[in-house]
Amino acid sequence: MASTDGIVQVLPGAARPESPREFSFVMVWRDLASLKAFVGEDYTSPHIAPDEAELVEARTIKHYDLVET
Repeated sequence: MASTDGIVQVLPGAARPESPREFSFVMVWRDLASLKAFVGEDYTSPHIAPDEAELVEARTIKHYDLVET
């Protein structure tokens, strides 16, 4: 994933003991055009690769703009 064109950084979040089946990924993209090139115009829907579909119970996605401090 980190080698995908347009991805600046991937930050995986591990499952916690109270929710062992949940985890997260934060992906920082260079720009919206790079994200759309990867997932298509409907970037607000979760992208599930066909080879991952049977492994995924549920998926949600949220987008944010970075704020530099």
